[in-house]
Amino acid sequence: MPHQTILIIGSSGFLGRQITSLCELQASIIKTHCRNPLYPDSIRYDFFNDAIEKLLDIQKIDIVIFAGMVETSPLDAVQTSMQRFAKACRDKRVIYLSSDGVFDGQKGFYAEQDAPNSQTLYGQNLAACEKIIAKHCQNFCIVRPSYIYGFSNGKLDDRLTKTIETLKAGEKVTLFDDMFKSPYGVKQIANAVIALARSALTGIIHVAGQRMSVYEFHRQAMSALMVDTTNLKSCKMPTAKGYLRDTSLDSSMWQNITNSKLENIQDILAAKDAA
Repeated sequence: MPHQTILIIGSSGFLGRQITSLCELQASIIKTHCRNPLYPDSIRYDFFNDAIEKLLDIQKIDIVIFAGMVETSPLDAVQTSMQRFAKACRDKRVIYLSSDGVFDGQKGFYAEQDAPNSQTLYGQNLAACEKIIAKHCQNFCIVRPSYIYGFSNGKLDDRLTKTIETLKAGEKVTLFDDMFKSPYGVKQIANAVIALARSALTGIIHVAGQRMSVYEFHRQAMSALMVDTTNLKSCKMPTAKGYLRDTSLDSSMWQNITNSKLENIQDILAAKDAA
């Protein structure tokens, strides 16, 4: 992307900072943050209160990568703000980071053509944002990962960090062996996002790892990080409503397009560098 400028919304986040690190090697980028600037040249942008038009025009933006975490806010606020944002970006290439949270977890191994049916506010916000982006932005790509893990700029994700700290403290960690996700490395997902930003692909695409239980993921990850798993235990999910049993994703479309094979947990966690 030698002659294009990329705007990254949420460049201080876990995935956002990995995208930023890799993008800096390939393109001119504009970084943004809401509360916590990670870079001295990052521009403050409040998704809920700021208009994006001036930033798009002044910086002559070609591509917008939306990696901001805004979907935990009230549905009305998210939809109103995303409508404003998407309309402003209608003539840009837009990459929107969604997730497996758009699904209800009843079916599992969801493909791109499966209809979202989330039962959570987070998932409903994601699905609403997807629809808004698709409606107002002709040149768009919606990327859905599942669990994102690994080292982003040398920092391990919070999920695995918490498990390590608990186990090293001699305490027990109990995880569901019948809740399924499709975990994949932050660097691998960031590289996919950048490649998709450079491509002409439009629509929805899943970028995720192989289907596995939450327990099995942590077991393999702890083994890869050489952490004793004696106190890592498995259990069954409660039958109470509200648990998403299987939101695993079918990422065969992405693998076929890129002619790539999924990397395993051992190799992903062996790489701590950003580039």
